[in-house]
Amino acid sequence: MGKSVFFLPVWKKGAQNEHMRTLWGQLGPDRLKLEGPFSGDGPAFAEIVAHVQKIAPGSSKKDKVETTIRTLLPQDKLPEGFRFRSKLEVPFILNDSPEGSWRKHYPETAGEVASVGAVQFNEGMARQVESTDLTTLAISVLRTLGVECYFSVCTCIILPLNRMLPGAGPIVLMPLIAIPVIAIPEVPSPKIVSLIPEPTKFFLQCPPISFEVLDNDALLSFNMLYNAYRHAGSLMTDLANHKLISDDECGLRSMQVGHKLHQAMSLWALSDAQEDERRASKVFGSGSGLVSVRENAEMEVVDGLTIPERHARLAASVMRIEDPAAPSFTAYMELASMMNGHIHAASECEAGKSGKLAKGDKPAKSAPVEN
Repeated sequence: MGKSVFFLPVWKKGAQNEHMRTLWGQLGPDRLKLEGPFSGDGPAFAEIVAHVQKIAPGSSKKDKVETTIRTLLPQDKLPEGFRFRSKLEVPFILNDSPEGSWRKHYPETAGEVASVGAVQFNEGMARQVESTDLTTLAISVLRTLGVECYFSVCTCIILPLNRMLPGAGPIVLMPLIAIPVIAIPEVPSPKIVSLIPEPTKFFLQCPPISFEVLDNDALLSFNMLYNAYRHAGSLMTDLANHKLISDDECGLRSMQVGHKLHQAMSLWALSDAQEDERRASKVFGSGSGLVSVRENAEMEVVDGLTIPERHARLAASVMRIEDPAAPSFTAYMELASMMNGHIHAASECEAGKSGKLAKGDKPAKSAPVEN
C-alpha cells in the first residue's frame, strides 16, 4: 500500500539530516527499488543513462545529479540566455495544456516516459511530457547511477505582487500550487532539486511550505489517478470532435477509466494518506496545514469523475458544450454512468479480461461521424 512522509522546509543542516533519517525509517528497506513508476525498461531509457555516464564518468554524486538535471531540463522552459541545454538528440519539453492536447496513452513508468513519441519543436523534435513524468524519469536515472533520491511534492505559496512590493495595496488570498521535486539525502548534504530552470528564483517567488515524499505505490497511484482523468478527457474530446468509430470503443474506453480509478485507489487508500497526514501533524503541530496530494486527487479526480453533477460540469467544459441535449454530450454522460459501474478490478470484469463488452453493458450511441 502507498505511503507518504511529510517534512517542512527547514534550512539548518542538522534539521535536514533528521528529516532524511525519518524518510529512511518510515519508507522502509524497499524505498529505492527500481520498480513500479521507476521501472526503466527500454532502449530510450538506457540511452539517457548512457548519455549521463558519458558526460560524468565515474564522477561524484553531485556531478551525476547536475548532469542528469541538465540532460532532462524541459527545453521550452529555459530562460533567455540560459547556458545549459540538453545534448540529447531528442530532448524533453513540458505539456502545459493537457486539456488542449488530450491523448489516448499516457506513460506510467520511467521507461515509458523516456520513449514517449516525439513532436515537432523549433527546428527539431522533442518528447512532450508532464512535469511529474519528467521528475520520475530523473529519479529513476539517478537511482540507476547509484544516487539515493526520492520523489517529493513541494507545496508552494504563490505570492501576489502586493506581498513583494510594500505599499502596493491590501493583502489578497495566496493560492497554493504543488511542484514535483527530487529529495536527495546527500550531495554532499541533503538538498531539494528541481527540473525548473533557475529554481532558486522560482522558490523565492513561490515559497515552499511543505514537502511530501511518495513511495513507489503512492507515486504510481498518483499518476494513475490523474491519467484516469486524462483518459476521460480524451474520450470527451473524441466524442465532441466525432473521432470515435464504434460504440464498442466508447464503452471499452469508459470501462478502462473505471478500472484505472479502482487500481489507483487500491494502491494508495485515502484513509492511509489521511493517517500519514495526522501522524505528521502531531510532529509539526496542528497548525501546519498539511494536506496529502492523495486527498487533493480524491477531490479533483475521484469526486470529479464519480459525482454526476461534477462530472457533467467537467464534460460540458472540456467538450465546450452549452446545450445539455447535444447528442455528443448525452452520449458521454451515458458512458460516464458505465464508467462508474466499472470501478472494480479489471481481472474481475468480463470486459476487462476479454477486451469485449459484457452482455450487460449497453454502450452509448456515439455522435455521428462527420465525413
